[in-house]
Amino acid sequence: MRLEERFEASVRRCAGQVAVQCGSQTWTYSELDRRAQEIAAGLRALGVRPEEPVGLLMRRSNDLVAAIIGVYKAGACYLALDTSYPMERLRYMCEDSSVRFALVEDSLPVTQRLNVRTISISECMDAGRAALPAPSHNVSDGLAYVLYTSGSTGHPKGVAISHAHVDALLKHAQELFAFDETDVWSQVHSHAFDFSVWEIWGALAYGGRLVILPPDVARDPDALCAELKRAEVTVLNMTPAAFRAVVNCAIDRKLRFPALSVVIFGGDALDTSSVRRWFQYAGEDQPKLVNMYGITETTVHVTFCPLDSQILEQSTRTPIGDALAHLSIHALDRHMNPVPEGTTGELYVGGQGLAWGYVGRPALTAQRFVPDPSSAEGGRLYRSGDLGAVDALNCLRFVGRADDQVKVRGHRIELCEVEAALLSHPSVEQVAIHLERDDTGNNLIACVVAAAKETLDLGTLQRHLRQTLPEHMMPAKFLELGALPITPNGKIDRAALLSQPSRQLLVSDEYEAPETSTERLLAEVLADVLKVERVGANDNYFALGGDSIRSIVTREKARQVGLEFSVFDLLLHQTVRELGAAIDRGETTASAGAESTQPFDLISEADRLAVAIDEDLTAEAV
Repeated sequence: MRLEERFEASVRRCAGQVAVQCGSQTWTYSELDRRAQEIAAGLRALGVRPEEPVGLLMRRSNDLVAAIIGVYKAGACYLALDTSYPMERLRYMCEDSSVRFALVEDSLPVTQRLNVRTISISECMDAGRAALPAPSHNVSDGLAYVLYTSGSTGHPKGVAISHAHVDALLKHAQELFAFDETDVWSQVHSHAFDFSVWEIWGALAYGGRLVILPPDVARDPDALCAELKRAEVTVLNMTPAAFRAVVNCAIDRKLRFPALSVVIFGGDALDTSSVRRWFQYAGEDQPKLVNMYGITETTVHVTFCPLDSQILEQSTRTPIGDALAHLSIHALDRHMNPVPEGTTGELYVGGQGLAWGYVGRPALTAQRFVPDPSSAEGGRLYRSGDLGAVDALNCLRFVGRADDQVKVRGHRIELCEVEAALLSHPSVEQVAIHLERDDTGNNLIACVVAAAKETLDLGTLQRHLRQTLPEHMMPAKFLELGALPITPNGKIDRAALLSQPSRQLLVSDEYEAPETSTERLLAEVLADVLKVERVGANDNYFALGGDSIRSIVTREKARQVGLEFSVFDLLLHQTVRELGAAIDRGETTASAGAESTQPFDLISEADRLAVAIDEDLTAEAV
């Protein structure tokens, strides 16, 4: 069944019930359906053909959900374009996937640098109203979406997922969770992250309500916890790093979430310490915690593993559990034979959820989607590159990676893509990216060797990377080395990168000392959190390596020294001088009490100020 058909079935059952809400904007199923029909008719009238990809350059909102359904009703598929990505990356994705049209939200300033025809939602709906009803299409399955992930060639690669893949996931997940029209789902992830497919369709396919949370709410634990309680969310999907922040907030403020039925983890290895803390605080039954291992190429989720204290105590490794009914997962050796119990093997996934492949990359598709030696019907297996082992109780556990791919804040990153971007700068001779883990999670450290007679400048390197890399791929620190350490067999000794005596942390040359007592306290807090020697009054927090997770830690450490501000304030005031002045004037959202009373009004105003598609943009860093 195609996804718009699942939605239309929900419309027939739940026409008057709330389908989506974002802030004060609430639409019923029938209202959402009407807008989607107008978008579909507009797309067809403007020349969109069945089965072709349409770019969606939009922030998460009710309009984005209507646009996704409208694209499907037009018989097309969508290419997810995140508004925080650099223009060069967006342009590459459009060209690589042969996009001709991109739908954009009305308030988003967009230039023609995408090299495609951009259509605002209002323009599309105006064309649709004049063209209704939309021409019918005869696409039984077809592509549902294309998501780009980090690529080992130095460029991102597009993963093609069909309606049948998502339909199989929804069907078999329903057998485990029994979702229905009483459920309230939160969307906290970008549509360029495959977790969003699960969030959106987990709600709409079963007649539930989707509560869409803007990034600044989703990434601020105080605001997020307040919204979870206010909206009475029953199904929460989170990366382990984000859940850690929610646990800390809930325990500190003695919060409970009586409506919450289940928390589903994905996107990264499980943080067992935060799960244990939650169990100690709230028990193991309300809500239920479930770990679901998955990969973009296998349609969001592969396995299902309910969590309890017993399964955490059996091993320190992340429990993955059993494959969903339409999939299979195997730990195999290099000859593709099953490994014995307790032995580590590479994880291969088979079944109905495997992507069609990579857009325009047949060789890479053949390399990663390989024939299944146990199938007599030409089945395929996806080589995940992940390592796993089965324990004594027959529980599959995640061990790590077999290559240089890593996960940072739930995003899959090929280290070689970051290295290639740095090597394209004329001042860089050699580079190696190191993965470091601290109390904020995984972070990238760039170890750089300067070209002959060249001087490395932190700001120059960061601006160069931001031309092509999204913020989640930016290194948190830059170390200059005299040379990269080499193993006896001639490879880079990555384990020795941070111990080189020649290493030197790159910092901004434009240092200006903090002046007021507030500025000095802020600078000390930021230097401690970001692990840098000093922070100047005009240094940009995000340029120094700050991100959404560190923002939470920064706020908590600042509170300990008497400085009150929110994560959202760090978005608005990104230097010590700006934030210090806002604190001294009593103009932070925390001091105004605005975080808990009107987060959406504040956030929409910040978005209007911050969101402009431009290479030099830093305000959307988190």
